[in-house]
Amino acid sequence: MVKFRGEIKFNRFLFLNLIIIVSIVYGYYIISSITLDSIGSNIFSKVANQYSADYIFDNNRVDKENLNKIRGIDGWIFIINEDLSLDYTSNDIAPNNYNFKDIINLNKGIYEYNGKKYFGSVKSLTNNKYGVVVVPSKYIKNQILLTPQKQNLNLFILFFVIRILIFILGTFIVLFLFSRLLFDRLHKPLEELEYGFSKLKEEKYSFIEDSNNRIKITEFSYIRDAFNSTVESLRELKNERIENKARRMQLFVDIRHDLKTPITVIKGFSEALINKKIAERDLNKYLKAINKNAIIIDSLLNQMSEIIEYEDYKYKLNLEIIDICEYMRQSIIDFLPVFEQHNIETEIKIPEEQLFVEIDKNIFNRAIKNLMQNLVDHNMAGRKAYFEIKCCSNKILVIIGDTGCKINEKIAQNIFDPFVTDDSSRNSANKNKGLGLAITKKIVELHQGRIYLTQQNTNSYTKYFTIELEIYNYDKQTVKD
Repeated sequence: MVKFRGEIKFNRFLFLNLIIIVSIVYGYYIISSITLDSIGSNIFSKVANQYSADYIFDNNRVDKENLNKIRGIDGWIFIINEDLSLDYTSNDIAPNNYNFKDIINLNKGIYEYNGKKYFGSVKSLTNNKYGVVVVPSKYIKNQILLTPQKQNLNLFILFFVIRILIFILGTFIVLFLFSRLLFDRLHKPLEELEYGFSKLKEEKYSFIEDSNNRIKITEFSYIRDAFNSTVESLRELKNERIENKARRMQLFVDIRHDLKTPITVIKGFSEALINKKIAERDLNKYLKAINKNAIIIDSLLNQMSEIIEYEDYKYKLNLEIIDICEYMRQSIIDFLPVFEQHNIETEIKIPEEQLFVEIDKNIFNRAIKNLMQNLVDHNMAGRKAYFEIKCCSNKILVIIGDTGCKINEKIAQNIFDPFVTDDSSRNSANKNKGLGLAITKKIVELHQGRIYLTQQNTNSYTKYFTIELEIYNYDKQTVKD
Protein backbone atom coordinates (compact mmCIF):
# COMPACT_ATOMS: atom_id res chain seq x y z
CA MET A 1 0.00 0.00 0.00
CA VAL A 2 1.39 3.40 -0.99
CA LYS A 3 1.57 5.87 1.83
CA PHE A 4 2.16 9.52 1.09
CA ARG A 5 4.65 11.28 3.30
CA GLY A 6 3.65 14.21 5.38
CA GLU A 7 0.13 15.69 5.60
CA ILE A 8 -1.70 16.43 2.30
CA LYS A 9 -3.02 19.99 2.40
CA PHE A 10 -5.94 19.38 0.06
CA ASN A 11 -8.32 21.03 2.54
CA ARG A 12 -6.83 24.42 1.62
CA PHE A 13 -8.16 24.03 -1.91
CA LEU A 14 -11.63 23.14 -0.62
CA PHE A 15 -11.56 25.90 1.98
CA LEU A 16 -10.65 28.61 -0.53
CA ASN A 17 -13.26 27.45 -3.01
CA LEU A 18 -15.84 27.24 -0.24
CA ILE A 19 -15.15 30.88 0.61
CA ILE A 20 -15.55 31.75 -3.08
CA ILE A 21 -18.88 29.95 -3.44
CA VAL A 22 -20.27 31.41 -0.20
CA SER A 23 -19.18 34.88 -1.31
CA ILE A 24 -20.81 34.41 -4.71
CA VAL A 25 -24.05 33.07 -3.21
CA TYR A 26 -24.36 35.82 -0.66
CA GLY A 27 -23.29 38.46 -3.18
CA TYR A 28 -26.00 37.19 -5.48
CA TYR A 29 -28.47 37.21 -2.59
CA ILE A 30 -27.56 40.79 -1.63
CA ILE A 31 -27.90 42.02 -5.22
CA SER A 32 -31.23 40.23 -5.63
CA SER A 33 -32.39 41.62 -2.27
CA ILE A 34 -31.49 45.16 -3.28
CA THR A 35 -33.36 44.67 -6.55
CA LEU A 36 -36.36 43.24 -4.73
CA ASP A 37 -36.27 46.05 -2.20
CA SER A 38 -36.26 48.58 -5.01
CA ILE A 39 -39.17 46.87 -6.73
CA GLY A 40 -40.93 46.30 -3.41
CA SER A 41 -40.46 49.91 -2.35
CA ASN A 42 -41.96 51.06 -5.58
CA ILE A 43 -44.93 48.71 -5.15
CA PHE A 44 -45.31 49.47 -1.45
CA SER A 45 -45.10 53.21 -2.03
CA LYS A 46 -47.94 52.95 -4.51
CA VAL A 47 -49.92 50.94 -1.99
CA ALA A 48 -48.95 53.30 0.80
CA ASN A 49 -50.13 56.25 -1.26
CA GLN A 50 -53.64 54.83 -0.94
CA TYR A 51 -53.52 55.82 2.75
CA SER A 52 -52.53 59.43 2.05
CA ALA A 53 -54.85 62.45 1.97
CA ASP A 54 -54.15 63.01 -1.75
CA TYR A 55 -55.58 59.57 -2.52
CA ILE A 56 -58.36 59.42 0.11
CA PHE A 57 -59.92 62.76 -0.84
CA ASP A 58 -60.47 61.91 -4.47
CA ASN A 59 -62.54 64.63 -6.15
CA ASN A 60 -62.87 66.24 -2.72
CA ARG A 61 -64.90 63.36 -1.36
CA VAL A 62 -64.30 60.17 0.57
CA ASP A 63 -65.89 56.93 -0.55
CA LYS A 64 -66.89 54.19 1.85
CA GLU A 65 -64.07 51.80 0.83
CA ASN A 66 -61.33 54.32 1.59
CA LEU A 67 -63.02 55.24 4.84
CA ASN A 68 -63.08 51.61 5.95
CA LYS A 69 -59.43 51.26 4.98
CA ILE A 70 -58.44 54.08 7.31
CA ARG A 71 -60.65 52.80 10.12
CA GLY A 72 -59.07 49.38 9.68
CA ILE A 73 -55.74 50.69 10.93
CA ASP A 74 -57.28 52.63 13.85
CA GLY A 75 -57.13 55.96 11.98
CA TRP A 76 -59.73 58.58 11.14
CA ILE A 77 -60.52 61.32 8.66
CA PHE A 78 -61.63 64.86 9.36
CA ILE A 79 -62.24 68.11 7.42
CA ILE A 80 -61.49 71.53 8.91
CA ASN A 81 -62.31 75.02 7.76
CA GLU A 82 -59.81 77.76 7.20
CA ASP A 83 -60.25 78.91 10.78
CA LEU A 84 -59.49 75.34 11.98
CA SER A 85 -63.07 74.67 13.02
CA LEU A 86 -64.18 71.06 12.56
CA ASP A 87 -66.43 70.49 9.56
CA TYR A 88 -66.46 66.68 9.46
CA THR A 89 -65.03 63.72 11.34
CA SER A 90 -65.28 60.02 10.50
CA ASN A 91 -64.98 58.85 14.09
CA ASP A 92 -67.12 60.02 16.97
CA ILE A 93 -64.48 59.13 19.52
CA ALA A 94 -61.83 61.21 17.69
CA PRO A 95 -61.01 64.74 18.88
CA ASN A 96 -63.65 67.37 17.98
CA ASN A 97 -61.35 70.39 17.82
CA TYR A 98 -57.82 71.10 16.63
CA ASN A 99 -55.51 74.05 16.91
CA PHE A 100 -52.59 75.13 14.79
CA LYS A 101 -50.10 73.29 17.01
CA ASP A 102 -52.08 70.06 16.62
CA ILE A 103 -51.85 70.36 12.82
CA ILE A 104 -48.07 70.94 13.12
CA ASN A 105 -47.64 67.88 15.40
CA LEU A 106 -49.74 65.74 13.07
CA ASN A 107 -47.46 66.67 10.19
CA LYS A 108 -44.46 65.66 12.32
CA GLY A 109 -46.06 62.42 13.47
CA ILE A 110 -45.87 63.36 17.15
CA TYR A 111 -49.51 64.19 17.77
CA GLU A 112 -50.73 62.27 20.85
CA TYR A 113 -54.23 61.07 21.57
CA ASN A 114 -55.24 58.44 24.16
CA GLY A 115 -51.58 57.61 24.76
CA LYS A 116 -50.80 56.93 21.06
CA LYS A 117 -48.94 58.98 18.50
CA TYR A 118 -50.47 59.81 15.13
CA PHE A 119 -49.41 61.18 11.76
CA GLY A 120 -51.63 63.34 9.57
CA SER A 121 -51.45 64.03 5.83
CA VAL A 122 -53.32 67.12 4.54
CA LYS A 123 -54.96 67.96 1.22
CA SER A 124 -56.45 71.32 0.24
CA LEU A 125 -60.10 71.04 -0.74
CA THR A 126 -62.50 73.46 -2.38
CA ASN A 127 -64.32 76.15 -0.42
CA ASN A 128 -61.19 76.88 1.66
CA LYS A 129 -61.38 73.57 3.45
CA TYR A 130 -58.67 71.01 4.27
CA GLY A 131 -58.97 67.26 4.39
CA VAL A 132 -56.80 65.43 6.92
CA VAL A 133 -56.12 61.66 7.09
CA VAL A 134 -54.81 60.51 10.47
CA VAL A 135 -53.01 57.14 10.87
CA PRO A 136 -50.98 55.73 13.79
CA SER A 137 -47.33 56.88 13.68
CA LYS A 138 -46.11 53.26 13.97
CA TYR A 139 -46.84 52.91 10.25
CA ILE A 140 -44.67 55.92 9.43
CA LYS A 141 -40.94 55.82 8.65
CA ASN A 142 -39.03 58.99 7.82
CA GLN A 143 -42.42 60.71 7.23
CA ILE A 144 -43.15 58.28 4.39
CA LEU A 145 -46.30 56.31 4.76
CA LEU A 146 -45.54 52.58 4.67
CA THR A 147 -47.97 49.85 3.84
CA PRO A 148 -49.67 48.65 7.02
CA GLN A 149 -48.79 44.97 7.43
CA LYS A 150 -52.27 43.91 8.56
CA GLN A 151 -53.74 45.37 5.40
CA ASN A 152 -51.08 43.87 3.01
CA LEU A 153 -50.03 40.56 4.61
CA ASN A 154 -50.40 38.65 1.35
CA LEU A 155 -48.05 41.09 -0.37
CA PHE A 156 -45.41 40.61 2.31
CA ILE A 157 -45.72 36.83 2.09
CA LEU A 158 -45.38 37.00 -1.68
CA PHE A 159 -42.15 38.98 -1.49
CA PHE A 160 -40.79 36.70 1.22
CA VAL A 161 -41.44 33.62 -0.92
CA ILE A 162 -39.86 35.32 -3.93
CA ARG A 163 -36.74 36.06 -1.86
CA ILE A 164 -36.45 32.40 -0.79
CA LEU A 165 -36.95 31.13 -4.35
CA ILE A 166 -34.35 33.53 -5.73
CA PHE A 167 -31.88 32.48 -3.04
CA ILE A 168 -32.43 28.76 -3.72
CA LEU A 169 -32.19 29.27 -7.47
CA GLY A 170 -29.01 31.30 -7.15
CA THR A 171 -27.45 28.76 -4.80
CA PHE A 172 -28.28 25.93 -7.19
CA ILE A 173 -26.77 27.79 -10.16
CA VAL A 174 -23.57 28.65 -8.29
CA LEU A 175 -23.23 25.10 -6.91
CA PHE A 176 -23.68 23.69 -10.39
CA LEU A 177 -21.01 26.00 -11.82
CA PHE A 178 -18.70 25.25 -8.89
CA SER A 179 -19.15 21.49 -9.29
CA ARG A 180 -18.29 21.78 -12.98
CA LEU A 181 -15.20 23.83 -12.14
CA LEU A 182 -14.22 21.34 -9.43
CA PHE A 183 -14.67 18.42 -11.82
CA ASP A 184 -12.56 20.08 -14.51
CA ARG A 185 -9.78 20.82 -12.02
CA LEU A 186 -9.78 17.43 -10.29
CA HIS A 187 -10.50 15.10 -13.18
CA LYS A 188 -7.10 15.27 -14.90
CA PRO A 189 -4.93 14.97 -11.74
CA LEU A 190 -7.08 12.11 -10.41
CA GLU A 191 -6.88 10.38 -13.76
CA GLU A 192 -3.08 10.65 -13.63
CA LEU A 193 -3.03 9.25 -10.08
CA GLU A 194 -5.28 6.37 -11.09
CA TYR A 195 -2.97 5.59 -14.00
CA GLY A 196 0.07 5.76 -11.73
CA PHE A 197 -1.47 3.37 -9.18
CA SER A 198 -2.51 0.96 -11.92
CA LYS A 199 1.14 0.86 -13.02
CA LEU A 200 2.23 0.24 -9.44
CA LYS A 201 0.11 -2.92 -9.39
CA GLU A 202 2.08 -4.12 -12.41
CA GLU A 203 5.35 -3.14 -10.67
CA LYS A 204 5.98 -0.57 -13.37
CA TYR A 205 7.21 2.38 -11.40
CA SER A 206 6.33 5.37 -13.58
CA PHE A 207 6.60 8.96 -12.39
CA ILE A 208 3.66 11.36 -12.69
CA GLU A 209 4.83 14.25 -14.84
CA ASP A 210 3.91 17.86 -14.19
CA SER A 211 0.47 18.52 -15.66
CA ASN A 212 0.15 20.79 -18.68
CA ASN A 213 -3.25 22.04 -17.52
CA ARG A 214 -3.62 25.81 -17.45
CA ILE A 215 -5.22 25.59 -14.03
CA LYS A 216 -3.09 23.79 -11.44
CA ILE A 217 -3.89 22.79 -7.87
CA THR A 218 -1.09 23.24 -5.37
CA GLU A 219 -2.31 20.36 -3.23
CA PHE A 220 -2.02 17.96 -6.15
CA SER A 221 1.58 19.04 -6.53
CA TYR A 222 2.16 17.73 -3.00
CA ILE A 223 0.39 14.49 -3.90
CA ARG A 224 2.35 14.17 -7.15
CA ASP A 225 5.68 14.78 -5.38
CA ALA A 226 4.76 12.31 -2.62
CA PHE A 227 3.73 9.73 -5.21
CA ASN A 228 6.93 10.21 -7.20
CA SER A 229 8.97 9.95 -4.01
CA THR A 230 7.18 6.69 -3.21
CA VAL A 231 7.82 5.42 -6.73
CA GLU A 232 11.51 6.28 -6.35
CA SER A 233 11.62 4.36 -3.05
CA LEU A 234 9.89 1.38 -4.63
CA ARG A 235 12.36 1.46 -7.52
CA GLU A 236 15.23 1.42 -5.06
CA LEU A 237 13.60 -1.43 -3.13
CA LYS A 238 13.11 -3.37 -6.35
CA ASN A 239 16.75 -2.85 -7.36
CA GLU A 240 17.85 -3.76 -3.85
CA ARG A 241 15.69 -6.88 -4.00
CA ILE A 242 17.29 -7.87 -7.30
CA GLU A 243 20.76 -7.22 -5.87
CA ASN A 244 19.95 -9.21 -2.73
CA LYS A 245 18.71 -12.07 -4.86
CA ALA A 246 21.92 -12.00 -6.86
CA ARG A 247 23.98 -11.87 -3.67
CA ARG A 248 22.07 -14.81 -2.20
CA MET A 249 22.64 -16.83 -5.34
CA GLN A 250 26.32 -15.99 -5.18
CA LEU A 251 26.28 -16.85 -1.49
CA PHE A 252 24.92 -20.33 -2.22
CA VAL A 253 27.54 -20.80 -4.92
CA ASP A 254 30.28 -19.76 -2.50
CA ILE A 255 28.92 -22.01 0.25
CA ARG A 256 28.89 -24.94 -2.15
CA HIS A 257 32.48 -24.16 -3.16
CA ASP A 258 33.70 -23.91 0.43
CA LEU A 259 31.86 -26.99 1.59
CA LYS A 260 32.83 -29.14 -1.36
CA THR A 261 36.50 -29.65 -0.42
CA PRO A 262 36.04 -30.64 3.27
CA ILE A 263 33.05 -32.81 2.41
CA THR A 264 35.10 -34.53 -0.31
CA VAL A 265 37.91 -35.14 2.18
CA ILE A 266 35.52 -36.53 4.81
CA LYS A 267 33.72 -38.68 2.26
CA GLY A 268 36.94 -40.06 0.75
CA PHE A 269 38.65 -40.79 4.06
CA SER A 270 35.52 -42.28 5.64
CA GLU A 271 35.01 -44.61 2.65
CA ALA A 272 38.65 -45.66 2.89
CA LEU A 273 38.16 -46.43 6.58
CA ILE A 274 34.97 -48.38 5.90
CA ASN A 275 36.64 -50.40 3.15
CA LYS A 276 39.69 -50.92 5.38
CA LYS A 277 42.05 -49.49 2.80
CA ILE A 278 44.03 -47.54 5.40
CA ALA A 279 46.90 -49.07 7.27
CA GLU A 280 46.68 -49.27 11.03
CA ARG A 281 49.61 -46.92 11.48
CA ASP A 282 47.86 -44.15 9.36
CA LEU A 283 44.48 -44.51 11.03
CA ASN A 284 44.96 -41.68 13.54
CA LYS A 285 46.18 -39.30 10.82
CA TYR A 286 43.06 -39.91 8.71
CA LEU A 287 40.74 -39.52 11.69
CA LYS A 288 42.38 -36.20 12.53
CA ALA A 289 41.89 -35.06 8.92
CA ILE A 290 38.20 -36.02 9.06
CA ASN A 291 37.78 -34.19 12.38
CA LYS A 292 39.58 -31.09 11.08
CA ASN A 293 37.35 -30.84 8.01
CA ALA A 294 34.23 -31.48 10.13
CA ILE A 295 35.27 -28.56 12.33
CA ILE A 296 35.71 -26.39 9.20
CA ILE A 297 32.20 -27.32 8.03
CA ASP A 298 30.74 -26.67 11.48
CA SER A 299 32.47 -23.29 11.73
CA LEU A 300 31.33 -22.30 8.25
CA LEU A 301 27.72 -23.28 8.93
CA ASN A 302 27.75 -21.45 12.26
CA GLN A 303 29.00 -18.26 10.61
CA MET A 304 26.41 -18.57 7.84
CA SER A 305 23.75 -19.06 10.49
CA GLU A 306 24.90 -15.82 12.17
CA ILE A 307 24.65 -13.83 8.95
CA ILE A 308 21.12 -15.12 8.28
CA GLU A 309 20.11 -14.48 11.88
CA TYR A 310 21.38 -10.89 11.86
CA GLU A 311 19.64 -10.22 8.54
CA ASP A 312 16.28 -11.07 10.10
CA TYR A 313 14.46 -7.77 10.69
CA LYS A 314 12.70 -9.36 13.70
CA TYR A 315 16.01 -9.94 15.51
CA LYS A 316 15.80 -8.35 18.96
CA LEU A 317 18.82 -6.73 20.58
CA ASN A 318 19.38 -6.79 24.32
CA LEU A 319 20.46 -3.15 24.46
CA GLU A 320 22.42 -1.62 27.33
CA ILE A 321 23.82 1.85 27.89
CA ILE A 322 27.58 1.49 28.33
CA ASP A 323 30.74 3.59 28.36
CA ILE A 324 32.31 2.65 25.00
CA CYS A 325 35.76 3.80 26.17
CA GLU A 326 35.85 1.40 29.10
CA TYR A 327 34.25 -1.32 26.96
CA MET A 328 37.01 -1.06 24.33
CA ARG A 329 39.78 -1.01 26.94
CA GLN A 330 38.47 -4.28 28.38
CA SER A 331 38.10 -5.84 24.89
CA ILE A 332 41.71 -4.98 24.03
CA ILE A 333 42.94 -6.39 27.36
CA ASP A 334 41.07 -9.65 26.71
CA PHE A 335 42.72 -9.96 23.28
CA LEU A 336 46.25 -8.95 24.35
CA PRO A 337 47.47 -12.56 24.70
CA VAL A 338 46.64 -13.19 21.04
CA PHE A 339 48.51 -10.02 20.01
CA GLU A 340 51.52 -11.01 22.11
CA GLN A 341 51.48 -14.52 20.64
CA HIS A 342 51.79 -13.01 17.14
CA ASN A 343 54.28 -10.35 18.22
CA ILE A 344 51.87 -7.50 17.42
CA GLU A 345 52.38 -4.24 19.29
CA THR A 346 49.41 -2.08 20.26
CA GLU A 347 48.96 1.68 20.22
CA ILE A 348 45.86 2.90 22.10
CA LYS A 349 44.33 6.37 22.00
CA ILE A 350 41.16 6.14 24.06
CA PRO A 351 40.05 9.24 26.00
CA GLU A 352 39.63 9.14 29.77
CA GLU A 353 36.17 10.71 29.56
CA GLN A 354 33.03 8.63 29.46
CA LEU A 355 31.25 8.32 26.12
CA PHE A 356 27.97 6.43 26.18
CA VAL A 357 26.40 4.30 23.48
CA GLU A 358 23.48 1.85 23.47
CA ILE A 359 24.55 -1.62 22.33
CA ASP A 360 24.01 -5.32 22.86
CA LYS A 361 27.35 -6.16 24.49
CA ASN A 362 27.27 -9.86 23.62
CA ILE A 363 26.90 -9.61 19.87
CA PHE A 364 28.83 -6.31 19.61
CA ASN A 365 31.74 -8.08 21.28
CA ARG A 366 31.58 -10.53 18.35
CA ALA A 367 32.04 -7.64 15.90
CA ILE A 368 35.04 -6.20 17.77
CA LYS A 369 36.70 -9.64 18.12
CA ASN A 370 36.19 -10.25 14.39
CA LEU A 371 38.06 -7.04 13.55
CA MET A 372 40.86 -7.89 15.95
CA GLN A 373 41.13 -11.44 14.59
CA ASN A 374 41.09 -10.06 11.05
CA LEU A 375 44.02 -7.84 12.06
CA VAL A 376 45.95 -10.91 13.29
CA ASP A 377 45.10 -13.15 10.33
CA HIS A 378 46.11 -10.66 7.65
CA ASN A 379 49.33 -9.24 9.11
CA MET A 380 52.77 -10.65 9.62
CA ALA A 381 54.41 -10.70 13.02
CA GLY A 382 55.97 -7.45 14.13
CA ARG A 383 53.19 -5.23 12.86
CA LYS A 384 51.39 -2.70 15.04
CA ALA A 385 47.68 -2.62 15.96
CA TYR A 386 46.10 0.78 16.46
CA PHE A 387 42.96 1.58 18.51
CA GLU A 388 41.32 5.00 18.84
CA ILE A 389 37.96 6.45 19.91
CA LYS A 390 36.81 9.85 18.72
CA CYS A 391 33.71 11.92 19.40
CA CYS A 392 32.53 13.74 16.29
CA SER A 393 29.35 15.83 16.68
CA ASN A 394 26.73 13.32 17.90
CA LYS A 395 28.70 10.31 16.62
CA ILE A 396 31.21 8.00 18.29
CA LEU A 397 33.99 6.71 16.01
CA VAL A 398 35.67 3.44 17.03
CA ILE A 399 38.84 3.05 14.94
CA ILE A 400 40.77 -0.23 14.62
CA GLY A 401 43.78 -0.06 12.30
CA ASP A 402 47.16 -1.63 11.61
CA THR A 403 50.48 -0.99 9.85
CA GLY A 404 50.21 -4.00 7.56
CA CYS A 405 49.95 -4.10 3.80
CA LYS A 406 47.07 -2.40 2.10
CA ILE A 407 44.20 -4.44 0.71
CA ASN A 408 43.81 -4.74 -3.06
CA GLU A 409 41.38 -2.02 -4.18
CA LYS A 410 39.07 -4.44 -6.02
CA ILE A 411 38.78 -6.55 -2.88
CA ALA A 412 38.47 -3.46 -0.65
CA GLN A 413 35.37 -2.31 -2.54
CA ASN A 414 33.49 -5.47 -1.50
CA ILE A 415 35.37 -6.27 1.69
CA PHE A 416 32.18 -6.63 3.76
CA ASP A 417 30.50 -9.09 1.38
CA PRO A 418 30.47 -12.78 2.39
CA PHE A 419 33.37 -14.93 1.13
CA VAL A 420 35.42 -11.91 0.01
CA THR A 421 39.03 -12.67 0.97
CA ASP A 422 42.52 -11.98 -0.28
CA ASP A 423 43.02 -15.76 -0.68
CA SER A 424 42.23 -16.01 -4.38
CA SER A 425 42.55 -19.78 -4.35
CA ARG A 426 39.90 -20.10 -1.64
CA ASN A 427 42.07 -22.79 -0.08
CA SER A 428 40.09 -24.83 2.42
CA ALA A 429 43.15 -25.02 4.63
CA ASN A 430 42.77 -21.33 5.29
CA LYS A 431 40.37 -20.97 8.20
CA ASN A 432 39.45 -17.44 7.10
CA LYS A 433 36.46 -17.80 4.78
CA GLY A 434 35.70 -14.10 4.40
CA LEU A 435 32.65 -14.22 6.67
CA GLY A 436 34.01 -12.35 9.70
CA LEU A 437 33.72 -8.87 8.23
CA ALA A 438 30.31 -9.70 6.74
CA ILE A 439 29.08 -10.67 10.23
CA THR A 440 30.66 -7.54 11.71
CA LYS A 441 28.86 -5.32 9.21
CA LYS A 442 25.49 -6.98 9.98
CA ILE A 443 26.02 -6.47 13.72
CA VAL A 444 26.95 -2.80 13.32
CA GLU A 445 23.92 -2.17 11.08
CA LEU A 446 21.67 -3.83 13.68
CA HIS A 447 22.86 -1.07 16.04
CA GLN A 448 21.86 1.62 13.48
CA GLY A 449 25.54 2.29 12.83
CA ARG A 450 27.89 1.89 9.90
CA ILE A 451 31.37 0.52 9.27
CA TYR A 452 33.82 1.41 6.52
CA LEU A 453 37.42 0.80 5.49
CA THR A 454 39.95 3.57 4.93
CA GLN A 455 43.44 3.08 3.50
CA GLN A 456 46.11 5.75 3.81
CA ASN A 457 49.67 6.09 5.02
CA THR A 458 50.11 7.74 8.43
CA ASN A 459 52.56 7.40 11.28
CA SER A 460 50.11 5.10 13.10
CA TYR A 461 48.51 2.91 10.40
CA THR A 462 48.17 2.11 6.71
CA LYS A 463 44.56 0.95 6.85
CA TYR A 464 41.81 1.09 9.44
CA PHE A 465 38.19 0.11 10.01
CA THR A 466 35.85 2.74 11.50
CA ILE A 467 32.67 1.86 13.37
CA GLU A 468 30.33 4.83 13.57
CA LEU A 469 27.70 4.78 16.37
CA GLU A 470 25.29 7.39 17.63
CA ILE A 471 26.24 8.88 20.99
CA TYR A 472 23.71 8.38 23.79
CA ASN A 473 22.86 11.51 25.79
CA TYR A 474 22.58 10.08 29.25
CA ASP A 475 23.07 11.27 32.82
CA LYS A 476 26.29 9.53 33.78
CA GLN A 477 25.34 9.22 37.46
CA THR A 478 22.36 7.02 36.62
CA VAL A 479 24.40 4.48 34.66
CA LYS A 480 24.99 1.26 36.51
CA ASP A 481 28.40 -0.33 36.08
